[in-house]
Amino acid sequence: MLLDAATVGLALKDAADIWSLADLTLYDLCQEHWGHSDLLEVVAKLLLIGRAYGVAPERRPNATQFLTDFYRDHLAVALMTSDLDSLLSPLRSTRRLTDSELPAVLAVHSSLLRIFKSATGHSNRSLASKYLHFHVPDLFPMYDSYAVKALASWKPRSRPSRAVHGESDPEYKRFVLKWLDLRDSLEHDHGTLLTPRQLDRILLGNAGSVRPPESTIRSTTQGGPT
Repeated sequence: MLLDAATVGLALKDAADIWSLADLTLYDLCQEHWGHSDLLEVVAKLLLIGRAYGVAPERRPNATQFLTDFYRDHLAVALMTSDLDSLLSPLRSTRRLTDSELPAVLAVHSSLLRIFKSATGHSNRSLASKYLHFHVPDLFPMYDSYAVKALASWKPRSRPSRAVHGESDPEYKRFVLKWLDLRDSLEHDHGTLLTPRQLDRILLGNAGSVRPPESTIRSTTQGGPT
């Protein structure tokens, strides 16, 4: 796994990331429309994050609903009637993921998995991590197969240095615990703090891919069957 000074330095530069402006647009969207009480806001966030990152929730086996019906009557309403805002609000002003915030971060992610599953029949682990990341960028690492692949190549036989208890999705918990160990190691070695997005760039670079992968980008006609 390539973790030299040049790799870390490149990850710190937004201008070197082709997706940085697109990400900034999503960050701004979620900060300006942070809550989950307005149908149009919720649909916009779900649609744009899901499509931009190749994890659109309508892309599921045996889907028969029209796109508008799925978002309006199932997915958005599941979030609007949930307690997601009350769970996220205490974390909103936190600027760094530490051991003290870790149980709450894992619990919120687990809660969102249940919300998605109630609406779609699937947990949508990757979408949940990305959706939460854009609402609280400093606390939620983005989970997907590329990041998992890269992280697995770093000290493959090591055990997490932390233990955390409480509600969590076991797979996301394993990912975050090792992600934190890598972050701590890089910060110690290179003398600089890393945000989740910067560490994400390092992982993607080591996975030999960029996000979003072109193979996941497909067009879906608005209002048509998913």
